[in-house]
Amino acid sequence: MPHRNAPLTETGRLRLARCVVEDGWPLRRAAERFQVSPATARRWAGRYRQAGEAGMADRSSRPHHSPRRTPTRTERRIIKVRVLRRWGPARIAYLLGLNPATVHRVLTRHGLARLTHLDRATGRAVRRYEHAAPGDLVHVDIKKLGNIPDGGGHRALGRQAGRKNRARAGTSFLHNAVDDHSRLAYSEILTDERKETAVGFWQRAHAYFTTAGITVKRVLTDNGSCYKSYLWRNTLAAQGISHKRTRPYRPQTNGKVERFNRTLLDEWAYARPYRSETERRDAYPQWLHTYNHHRGHTALAGQPPASRVPNLTGQYTCPASEILAIYFANELRISSALLVQVNGLGSSFQVWIQVRMSASRAWTDRWVPRRMSLSVRCPNHRSTWLIQLEPVGVKWTWNRGCRPSQALIAGVLWVA
Repeated sequence: MPHRNAPLTETGRLRLARCVVEDGWPLRRAAERFQVSPATARRWAGRYRQAGEAGMADRSSRPHHSPRRTPTRTERRIIKVRVLRRWGPARIAYLLGLNPATVHRVLTRHGLARLTHLDRATGRAVRRYEHAAPGDLVHVDIKKLGNIPDGGGHRALGRQAGRKNRARAGTSFLHNAVDDHSRLAYSEILTDERKETAVGFWQRAHAYFTTAGITVKRVLTDNGSCYKSYLWRNTLAAQGISHKRTRPYRPQTNGKVERFNRTLLDEWAYARPYRSETERRDAYPQWLHTYNHHRGHTALAGQPPASRVPNLTGQYTCPASEILAIYFANELRISSALLVQVNGLGSSFQVWIQVRMSASRAWTDRWVPRRMSLSVRCPNHRSTWLIQLEPVGVKWTWNRGCRPSQALIAGVLWVA
């Protein structure tokens, strides 16, 4: 493929060759005209005589013969060791007496996946997934963590002194919930993993996600006893949430919360030698805030989970008194509108709106609008919300001419 400063493209080569072959130009004259060397002009003229216009395309630079290429038998041995033992190029090279660069080149030539893309247990390529929107799936898991005795454990005092000081330190249970799309995490340090404790944690986690503008649709857990209980099932069913469980002995399916467990161990639990369990627990809220708002995530192109959450800091929550204008976009002509009351937070909340309308045609008492579009402009934001309103109940008052003059609408709003 010619570079940007190449004097000849395929069209230029064709013109050069035709000037020499068909018009009878001397090679030096044609080379001077197209600003190339006489040898280049001779080459393209010769290709035109042999292959015509098709000879003007670029040819592969690969040699016709490679006498020093790695033998096919050696390549098969490399592939066999890679598939059966799942070793890297360096270990395969030491086993077969080859150069690691040669082994890497053979693996690349045959399209074998990197070891980081394979499941070490089965050798199959890892299937990674991510749901399209926050709340489509929330991963829930429990991480058991040993407490730090007062005065410090073996990380602070050494193995011998720490072993004497660890008696009856106890165990903590970290209940974690991680959103699949945004990786937003909610976590609590609790005393056990009983079903009552797990349900109480999930109710607080669900309230946290709702406040952040996330509507939870599915929850994925492992097969722990608390997640198989009727209490857990009935709690999710009452909230309209679907519960899914992983296959037995398959934690990779719940990998996002498993990765969160590993991250909190490296960056919080064992990040520095704590002198007591209280000191470590006091540092946890700050670390969790850093994880959600500031720590870059490799799967999010270096952005924190907060970058994918619609209302984590409450920036889209506007009190009723701050709304300046409300407009309905439908076949009705609205003369005035007044927001009466707003209940709830997040992306789903109830609203009472009192509007005055005028219509161009007669109405009957059976007419009820099915859905209305609502646009809300707030003084503390320059942007305008686009909202869908689905009425729950409509109460009309009538004037002469059978036209509605005033309506009180109760409905549910969804921020688009």
